[in-house]
Amino acid sequence: MWLLAWAAAMLWIVGSCSDATVPNPVDAPPTRVVQSPSSTVRTSVDGSATSTEGGVASTSRPVTASRPPSATSSPPPAQSAPAERTASPQQISDQVTARMRDIAKHEPAGSISVAAVNTATGRRYSFGAAQGMWTASAYKLLVLEGLLLERQRTGAWLTAGEIADATRAIENSDNVAGYRLFLDMGGRSGLTRTIQQLGMTHTVAGRTDPTFTTTGGQDCLAMARALLPGGPLDARSRSFVLGLMSHIESDQRWGIGVIAGPGDTFVNKNGWLPVQDDNGPGETDGGRWVVTSVGIVTEHEQHILIAVLTQHQPSLGAGQQLVETLARLVEPVVSQG
Repeated sequence: MWLLAWAAAMLWIVGSCSDATVPNPVDAPPTRVVQSPSSTVRTSVDGSATSTEGGVASTSRPVTASRPPSATSSPPPAQSAPAERTASPQQISDQVTARMRDIAKHEPAGSISVAAVNTATGRRYSFGAAQGMWTASAYKLLVLEGLLLERQRTGAWLTAGEIADATRAIENSDNVAGYRLFLDMGGRSGLTRTIQQLGMTHTVAGRTDPTFTTTGGQDCLAMARALLPGGPLDARSRSFVLGLMSHIESDQRWGIGVIAGPGDTFVNKNGWLPVQDDNGPGETDGGRWVVTSVGIVTEHEQHILIAVLTQHQPSLGAGQQLVETLARLVEPVVSQG
């Protein structure tokens, strides 16, 4: 009996073990069985697929599941900020004028005259006195142009002495050399003739000395314009003057050239003079300074003619600073931007 009971117990144990379910290892992904007529494909949740075809198991490349487009899968195009409005040329001019007026309020009356023109675009600007501004040594450019115009009329060229004087007068602003040129071109009457030839209607030759020639910014642009093709000076004369102006000594390169950027070029003739009280009538100012700068700045192959004249300044340094401040102010109006 006990043998029969033992045998029955063993049969029950074997049967129970054959029905037990062995759990998958933790790292084995569950599979989904897809039946097809010719094969069975087991696709894991990680995207890999194992197929059994003809009894041979093979592992294919991982399958990338495609997902429908999602409204949040790609952010919408960013909304660009409204473009900053660009000021018109007139608005720029008005803004510059407002700043000029603010500066002029702190200066004695008749202290400032500014003019500039871009010969390529025609943009121009002027502010301040149209006349009555002393030139100081900027007159030397006017005298040299007058002498060259006279030589063009007679068909002659400058003498060796005149070339030497012109070089010292322009490159070094030598007063003795400049005055000799003034005498060579006919003195005050010759200077008046040159003023008329260049159309400088608000310019008057100095009574006791050419350094006291009075003018305005717009008239001074005529001196710069004469150095460009189409003006009264011929090519040889223009080349001679521009060559001298491009070699002005380094300590006289201040002034209108401050607006020249990298790659730009400029030529200039500056003037500076303390006006004492021992001069003739109308030519006194208690030792205050005249500081001027006239020339051409070439930027992006465009010529900007510019003249900045100041007077009644407390010192040379103050005048230089004012000239350069005014030049910087006017530049955006006439620059190509």
